[in-house]
This record gives sequence, C-alpha cells and structure tokens, in this order.
Amino acid sequence: MNAIVYNNYGGTDQLKYVNVEKPKIIKNQVLVKIHAACINQADVYLLNGKPLPLRFISGLFKPKSKILGANISGVIEQIGEGISNFKVGDEVFGELEATQNGGYAEYTLIKPDQITLKPSNISHVTAASFPMVGLTALQGLRLANVKEGSNILIYGASGGVGTAMIQIAKALKANVTAVCSTRNIELAKASKADKIIDYTKEQWDKDNIKYDVVIGSNGYNHLTRYRDALKDNGTYVVSGGHMKQILQVTTHKPFMRKKGKKQFKTYVAKIVKSDLDTLAELLKNKDIVPFVDKVFNLDETKDAFDYFISNKTIGKTAIQVFPVNTTNR
Repeated sequence: MNAIVYNNYGGTDQLKYVNVEKPKIIKNQVLVKIHAACINQADVYLLNGKPLPLRFISGLFKPKSKILGANISGVIEQIGEGISNFKVGDEVFGELEATQNGGYAEYTLIKPDQITLKPSNISHVTAASFPMVGLTALQGLRLANVKEGSNILIYGASGGVGTAMIQIAKALKANVTAVCSTRNIELAKASKADKIIDYTKEQWDKDNIKYDVVIGSNGYNHLTRYRDALKDNGTYVVSGGHMKQILQVTTHKPFMRKKGKKQFKTYVAKIVKSDLDTLAELLKNKDIVPFVDKVFNLDETKDAFDYFISNKTIGKTAIQVFPVNTTNR
C-alpha cells in the first residue's frame, strides 16, 4: 500500500511517499480502507519530536510508529476475531493513538472503541476533520460544566478546536463570545458565536465583562487576565495554544484564586467511544459543520504540512486518500 512514512524526527522533508506492507488483520481490531485523514497540531509535534517529553511515548531517538495521522474516515474492509458491533462495508471515522500507525496511508488497523459510524449525510473528508478537535472541544466544555445559559468566552476561537467549541457550546444553548483575528471573523460568524471580538483591533477584556467560563483554545495571555475575566465562581480551562500558557496553568493555578472559588483546569482529551458517538450525532444533525480549508492528495502530504505549519489554514487541512482528487493536481 502507499503511505507517508517518517523514519527520523525533523521537518517536513522527513515525510516520504513510499510503498509499505499492508497491515494484516488481528484479533479485536478492524482493517479500514482510508478515504480521508486530517492534519492536527499533534502531528507536527510528533514529526518534530518536540516537546522532548513527548518522546517517552513516541520513541526516544526515532519514532516507533512511522506513519502519522490520528484522524481518519473510511470503510471497514476486514473484521478481526471478537468484534460484533461493526461489519465489513461500514463507513466509520475515529482517532488513532500516537503509538499506532496512522492515517496517512491507504489502510490502517484500529480498535472498535476508537471509531464510530460515519453519518451518511457527511463526506469522509468532513468526518476525518473532526475526531480530535471534536473530542477536545466536547471534553473541555464538559470539564468547565458549560450548560444552558452559561456565559463563556473562547480565546483563539477560529482554529479547529475553537470552532468546534463554539458550535458545541451553542448546541448546549450557552452564550458564546469568540475572540479571534480579523481574517477569521467570518469563520467565527459561521460558527454562530453570539459576539465576536477582533483582538487585533481592541482589547478583548477592556469592558471588564465577567464570564462563567473562559477557555484558552489558542494564543497566549497572562493568566491574571483570564482570572480577572471570570466571575467569582468561574472556571478557566486551557485546551491548547502556546506551550507557555499550558505550563503556566499547571504551575500557577494554586496562586491564581484572587477571591471566590475560581478554578483553573487543564486536561488531555481522551478517545472515548461514547463521545465519538455523540460527535457523530451532532454531525448528522448539522449541529456542527466542520470547516475544511483545503484538501490535498496523499502524495501531497508534505505540501499539506507546509501549508498547515505556515499558519495559512483557516479551519482544517485534510488529506484525501481514496479516491484521488484529480482537481488537486
């Protein structure tokens, strides 16, 4: 089968389009013929082998798993012994772990609790764009206890996670303020944010509005700004962004409660079958419409990474594996 392989850590020059052995079916896994995959920031971290603690999972000196691509959508071609909840021919989407060979290939093996049925009214490209960002958004909003009537602010609201958070929060009937740059205002509008603040033109916290929840999805602000934007019993959740921001929450949160019962939380999204099922239902009902900026063919994956890393992406960058999209040529 054709696949994108990297044998060493480094830049996108490490990504090679080669022919490798097709995976053989094993017990308690399914073989999926991949139709589409999607680039996430996690792929870039794995490619670079940075931050260095990541290598304790991915391989100390060289990557253990040679094929990147956590998010996939495709068709089940074979079923391993012990599986009864899926069948050959099922269209599915889901997420692979960093220790598994990923989706930048024509086939992959995946466990049944890592996939769910793809709604028939969405494409494989759309489905592949959503598992990681959807799980991150859903679990982050749950951690913050977002519910009907919650007044929340999402800083960095135009990325994959940010747009998913806006849409899921709106499905929960929360009131959402999105903070983004000028070029992403239309995307935030399309995500149905109630209010949009362009941080390039005004300070997002200048009006001293207090929120039930503030989410740092991208970018960087000092934690005191987030703290001061919270109600006395409010919650700040960091779901991504600058590494400094993530580390600050971990190290500074014991000192951040200026008054009241403000909480500062971090988390790592997990692959949960019931949450994948929830995402499938939201996609089916069009409560969420993922935004795919550009689609590349499998043999153009290096170009796709270069595009993604250059911050040109608005929404998600996808890889179409099968059928080959000749319009990309």
